[in-house]
Amino acid sequence: MDGSTIEAVKNATDIVALIGNYVQLRKSGRSFKGLCPFHQEKTPSFHVSPERQTYHCFGCGAGGDAIAFLMDYLNMSFREAVEDLAEACGMEVSFDDRSDRNDVLYEIMSRSARFFRSNLRSPGGSRALEYLRAARKLSESTIEALGIGWAPAGSQLCEYSDSLLIDAGVGIRSEKTGRVYDRFRERVIFPIRNRRGVPVSFGGRALEDSVTPKYINGPDTAVYSKGHVLFGFREAREAARSADMIILVEGYFDLARLIECGYPASVATCGTALTSSQARQLSGAAADVFVAYDGDESGRNAAMRAATTLIAEGAYPFVVPMEPGHDPDSFLLERGNGAFDELVGRSLDAVSYRMSLAGNAPGRGMRESREIELVRELIELCAKAREPILREALLRKVSEKTGYTLEALSERLSSVGESRRRDHRSRGPASSMLPRERTILTAILLSPMGFEEPLLSFLEDGDITTKPAASLLRELLDQIRSGHAAPVLSELTEETRAVCAQLMAEGASPLSEEDRLRMIDRIRAQRRSARIERLRSGLTGAGPEERVAILREIDDLNRAARE
Repeated sequence: MDGSTIEAVKNATDIVALIGNYVQLRKSGRSFKGLCPFHQEKTPSFHVSPERQTYHCFGCGAGGDAIAFLMDYLNMSFREAVEDLAEACGMEVSFDDRSDRNDVLYEIMSRSARFFRSNLRSPGGSRALEYLRAARKLSESTIEALGIGWAPAGSQLCEYSDSLLIDAGVGIRSEKTGRVYDRFRERVIFPIRNRRGVPVSFGGRALEDSVTPKYINGPDTAVYSKGHVLFGFREAREAARSADMIILVEGYFDLARLIECGYPASVATCGTALTSSQARQLSGAAADVFVAYDGDESGRNAAMRAATTLIAEGAYPFVVPMEPGHDPDSFLLERGNGAFDELVGRSLDAVSYRMSLAGNAPGRGMRESREIELVRELIELCAKAREPILREALLRKVSEKTGYTLEALSERLSSVGESRRRDHRSRGPASSMLPRERTILTAILLSPMGFEEPLLSFLEDGDITTKPAASLLRELLDQIRSGHAAPVLSELTEETRAVCAQLMAEGASPLSEEDRLRMIDRIRAQRRSARIERLRSGLTGAGPEERVAILREIDDLNRAARE
């Protein structure tokens, strides 16, 4: 993919709207600002510039463009971020490097998904198909929509090399024999797709409950990280936007049941506890996130942990009070949509749910020492929220439920915040640059001419000397050699991207022609001064003739400076 295509994707993206899905922004002059999503802070230092299509935090130094935001906030690869933005603005993009090993892994996963799906419809998959229809009561449309398949016995994914099968996560090497065999065998298979709808992993379920392990999940690979992907997210995203709500469940069959019963705005974790990355995706997908985990003790505790993670990522979650002995799959099968709707309607906010787990509520038979301990836990929960309005809403709920005054709770919250807070008020990653270097590089970054900026071609080795400045210039020159017409922040290293974003955020406006000429004169003067210093240092130990030549050159340089 060339630089012009990447620029077109960025230009078609509204960076304020994109980041606004995850961060509450308000207008501030020509930019927008809010609380930084990358570190805890009380005073907004996170700025988004629609004019420059960049973001920068003056507190922690995070910064970049729309592509970089998706990479840093949602843990996407560069390719995934570009494809996601392109899809959102109706553009089609393609990456030309077909030799990339990841492309081969994607191909293996897609072929494996087709293999599993076709096996479900083969004579060998009849038992699995009957299991899905009769025991699980799933319709053909749901089976097809989720791409459910069947992994037969034996090792049949042998078209690729052993190393590729292992790297893709569908092959595993025997510790006894050293031979590579299929990871998924005699299991119902759920393909896990990324945000582009491409299979990146699988989850497998044994037909008999007595088989251990009952579930097998694919490992993390170069194209899949279970902590960053939500099962069914691509399909749920549009429905969640329309309904402004999304349901989170734990199991593959829980999700299948919700889809079967007409709840398309539903997703599941992939065999792990909810991660910050997944929580960010959920909070960006819909205003209301409902956590519907199993009704047993471990499920209730897991639901509380998920709610806490969601709060830390800016959501105000609700927990569905699943009845003991039920999960969403069994509850819907036994009780139906009406009862499930009623259950969702009785969902509890995180504060109320935490109190329900504690048993007796404060003031109702709970020992005073335990009551104080619980209130402190609830304040810790409130402290997880970065955004002040969310934090206050939770704190008011604690006051309402416990009877403690908002003033007392706020005082305790402040002390909790102070003990946790780190000093993010640094001068930023560009602070070690020389002032002239900051000025030069800022002018290049903000130039409407992109890499055609005359300053860039005028620079020589030695004009930029400090490490962060030299690193940024070197990476910009690499981008020119790669065919880019203007800086692409998302292709810079993380450290250099932060420097670049800070300079762009601090820069007032592009150079005028008069300012550019003055800057070129200052660079020339700096070169003369550096040359004179080197010449003077060479006087020591120089012979008579060499000394005369050096002094003559110093005199010429000083004369040129005066002219």
